[in-house]
Amino acid sequence: MRAICGIALTLIAQAALASPQSNGAERTFRAMTERPELPATDGLSPQQVKEFLGPPAVTQVLRDKRLALSYATPDGPRTIYVGGQMGAPSPNPARRSATAASERRPSSSPGQVAPAACDGILALSGVRNITIRAPRSPVFSTPQIRQDPLRLFSPGTGLPVVEASGAWYVVRWQGDRGPQTGYLHCSDATVYELAQ
Repeated sequence: MRAICGIALTLIAQAALASPQSNGAERTFRAMTERPELPATDGLSPQQVKEFLGPPAVTQVLRDKRLALSYATPDGPRTIYVGGQMGAPSPNPARRSATAASERRPSSSPGQVAPAACDGILALSGVRNITIRAPRSPVFSTPQIRQDPLRLFSPGTGLPVVEASGAWYVVRWQGDRGPQTGYLHCSDATVYELAQ
């Protein structure tokens, strides 16, 4: 992701679009067609999951010593299972989304799915503008996944970044009552422009 300096990133819905730069380089991606239930957290410790997604609405300790971290999302409640014997992370038994699987396999369409603007469990630093890569991407008033987003954005929407905070970007947009800011998770964005 850091190698994108000087390369134009174009996010497309269906058809391929070229975005030439003065140096002639271009890069084309396609938007995600489905929204993942939650960002991928496989292999993360419970504390890392909380840092990556924000505090869960409910935390439960199961009989097998795993933790069930439940989040109230705009799409309904979602649960992530972590831990296990001796604290080793266990895979999430919840059904994997078709989108997550499609990101890992080669695409036959004009471009690959746009990469997330995350660096591990943190938002990439030095980003000036992002482009929304997933349908119904929520922006929240605090850096945590909640049921009540300030706004939902569509793929291809460009937003200026005010700052990066953990796994979140503080983004700005023109709302009904003037300029607004909110927190967008790095998994919902792809980098459009790095700061100079």
